[in-house]
Amino acid sequence: MIKNSKTQITSSKVEFKSKDNRSIKGYIDKKEGNDSHKTFVIISPGYAETKRDYISTSYYLANNNFTVLRYDCLDHLGESDGEIINFTLLDMEFSILAAMDYVQNEFGVKEIGIVASSLSGRTAFKIAASDKRIKYIVALTSVVDLRDTISLVYKEDLIGEYKDGKRWGAIDMMGFELKDDFLKESINNKYDDLNSTIEDINKIDAPICYLVAEDDAWISYDDMEEVYRHTKNRISRLVKIPGALHQIQENPKLAQQAIMKIAEVCIEYSGLVARQGTAIQQPAIHDIVVQNKIELVNLKNIFSVTGEDEKKFWVNYLEKFFVIIKSKDYQNLLSLVAQLLGDIEEDSQILDAGCGNGNFGAWLLCNMESRIKLGNSRFSFTYTGLDFAESAVNDAKRVHTDILDRILPSEEQRERFSFKYVMADLEKEIPLRDNSFNKICCNLVLSYVTNYSKALKNMHSKLKKSGKIVVSSLKPYNDLSLVYKNYLDQNLSEEDILEGRKLLSSAGKIRHKEKQGHYHFFSEEELNKLLEQAGFVNINTYRSFGNQANVAVAEKS
Repeated sequence: MIKNSKTQITSSKVEFKSKDNRSIKGYIDKKEGNDSHKTFVIISPGYAETKRDYISTSYYLANNNFTVLRYDCLDHLGESDGEIINFTLLDMEFSILAAMDYVQNEFGVKEIGIVASSLSGRTAFKIAASDKRIKYIVALTSVVDLRDTISLVYKEDLIGEYKDGKRWGAIDMMGFELKDDFLKESINNKYDDLNSTIEDINKIDAPICYLVAEDDAWISYDDMEEVYRHTKNRISRLVKIPGALHQIQENPKLAQQAIMKIAEVCIEYSGLVARQGTAIQQPAIHDIVVQNKIELVNLKNIFSVTGEDEKKFWVNYLEKFFVIIKSKDYQNLLSLVAQLLGDIEEDSQILDAGCGNGNFGAWLLCNMESRIKLGNSRFSFTYTGLDFAESAVNDAKRVHTDILDRILPSEEQRERFSFKYVMADLEKEIPLRDNSFNKICCNLVLSYVTNYSKALKNMHSKLKKSGKIVVSSLKPYNDLSLVYKNYLDQNLSEEDILEGRKLLSSAGKIRHKEKQGHYHFFSEEELNKLLEQAGFVNINTYRSFGNQANVAVAEKS
């Protein structure tokens, strides 16, 4: 049951110290007028997450009379002290303990609820095994077998290899370089496998609610059931969220279900009311939106980047992007883009806006090879690839030339097909004639420009009347874990697997930049609105790329 509320939530910045005197920054969220602080919840973010990721969860709890502390972990992302290269699970442990000490010392609270996600859930189990201040734990998609999770992600048993004496100096973990100390401390402090988790669970008297994503690519449901069987407190629960991925927020409806369940469980376990008949007080969405914008702007100002830094990042990223064409999910995305643009007819003029290393142009050529070989004299088109990175343009030209040489060996055949390339920025003046293209593809590009409205208006000016544009974007809170798993399940070579890891790493960096406010992933509604504001009509939206990308098609009136 949900009750709507207009009660305002206040968010106050706080800063406290860990036992080794490092600074941890966070927010205290509470309902206006709630000064009792009797029911306190600490939200511990998961790996590659920050306090901003849990504004909605915190506001739901705050509006149901909880006082909530959410913070950024030490040696991690966000505003607290330390760099992520030094991160180990001890940093999560020290951060939670520091937060608990702060709550006890500042507010006199000795019984605290913990909401912890992913790796921080595993850390919370370790602490609760000996620290009786933890009254209950809500563990969201918690890692319970670190060795198995890492093996699922990388198709390599890094923990086992470390135990056997292998050393890397540093390892890549979802887009962030970590020192080998991450593996070392996980082993030394018994965080590394299922047995170590069960050992901790056996010592916990407090109730635990395990919220499990049904389609989690990184965590075994059988392992979660095994951990649940060892949970002592009778009111503990194992709750499966049907259809959810590891990043539950990627699906807004399922994320809402998860937040409601977290609020319900916290209300029950805290003793506020009996479970039956609990009415969840929903916070004002406006409050959540406003606070999210405040924290996003703050992060963007703290972690600023230059144009040159951005260009270097994309050059490096695109070097790893060749392998994505082997992903069936990505192939489905390209197929949908081509389908929505419509048949390529005589003298079609195609603009690949943000062509990268030429994947869409290569897709067009390879999928039209049989038609081209028929020698249809009425079939011809002009392709223009546009990108701001010179290396990407050169790569696209090389890829397309190789394909053309293979499928059209004679000069006479090739005269009907023109491939051109332009170095330009979509947000600035595009050096192409207005009203000169009848098809524009802008695939997984718009999220990464600074002024996306200007970019769309520029593309609108280049499109002919009745011409079509297809724009795609990863959706907000996208989760590429299943796409990556599907890719690895294609019986690829070891080299392809290694390249796939690099791509996953780059995807992690992109998500990090999005969280800092430098990129923006668009919902279907946002894409529709932006296209409409740029002057496009007949807009329709679709979903592709393993359900992780929104795709919109529109026309110029």
